[in-house]
Amino acid sequence: NPKTHMRNIVGNALFVPAREFKNLIGAGWERALIKDGVRTKAVLNPAKDKALLDFASKDFQNVKALLKNEGKLDDNVRNLDAKVFNMKILEGIRKLNLGALDAEDTWFMKFAYDSSLAQYMKANKITPDKMVGETLEAGRKYAMNEALKATYRDFNALSNLISRGKAAASSGKYGLLGRVGGIALEAAIPFSKTPLNLIKRGVAYSPAN
Repeated sequence: NPKTHMRNIVGNALFVPAREFKNLIGAGWERALIKDGVRTKAVLNPAKDKALLDFASKDFQNVKALLKNEGKLDDNVRNLDAKVFNMKILEGIRKLNLGALDAEDTWFMKFAYDSSLAQYMKANKITPDKMVGETLEAGRKYAMNEALKATYRDFNALSNLISRGKAAASSGKYGLLGRVGGIALEAAIPFSKTPLNLIKRGVAYSPAN
């Protein structure tokens, strides 16, 4: 459905300005308050910080598979790689749609990862040649979390509970009625993680937080 793709793109783009503004404010606060500890935010200059951005862009390939593994759909209920349609053209369209949704998310994840890792490096005065071992892992951990949050793929306890509930009901563990209810719930809320994380982002970037 074209609407699904539009919603996915708009949803991912929605909080980009808010996230950038948050990082800008955060960079100022961290610079003023954190003198010796680890900082995570800095104002990047695309020309002067090109080496940092290039390093982050290349490093994204090393974590891309891990990031993409945290999907938006609840695959606890159904295997997304399993065949759905016997007709090749319909199955091809289904796979093309899933691939397009994944590609849309990947672009926004890369944008958030590259920026976050480069900011982390600049804030802590780390050059690319020093990004090894624990230093690299710490930077990656922060940037990966920011990338997942940017595409609403980060862990959410409530959505995890809903996902487990759908999986348990659909398994037939609670009889035919439970199985039907689980399948119906999956059809109605296939993206339980996304709307809940959208609400989390809205609260996190609002005056309420």
